Amino acid sequence: MDLTLAKNLTINLLDSNGRILKRRAAGFLAGESVLLFENRELASGVYVLEVADEQGKAFRQRVVLVK
Repeated sequence: MDLTLAKNLTINLLDSNGRILKRRAAGFLAGESVLLFENRELASGVYVLEVADEQGKAFRQRVVLVK
C-alpha cells in the first residue's frame, strides 16, 4: 500500500461470510509499506482484505489464495 500521510490502520482478512480471520493494527509511515500475513492455516479460496483508518474510512479488495 502507498500512503501519502502517516496513519494508524487496521487490516482485516475476512472470509466469504464476513468473519474476521486475521486482524492487525499498526502505525504506518508515509510512503510504500508491505504487510505480510501468515497463510499456512488458510485454505485456497476467495477472501476480502479490508484496510481501515481511524476515521472509519475503509478500502476493501477481493483476494484469491491459491496453494
